[in-house]
Amino acid sequence: MEEGGDLAKSLYESYTAIAASLFKAKTDEDVESLNKLYEALSELRDAWKIVSNPEK
Repeated sequence: MEEGGDLAKSLYESYTAIAASLFKAKTDEDVESLNKLYEALSELRDAWKIVSNPEK
């Protein structure tokens, strides 16, 4: 992670928080939180698509 610097650290922290939130929402059967996480992950997926293919 040292090679990625601050960006790698930030992404690691974000994904760790998302994973913890998913686990809690699933354990609590919190549908509203799961829906919010789904939306956030969909936006993140779309951002990665743009970054990985900037020509389109």
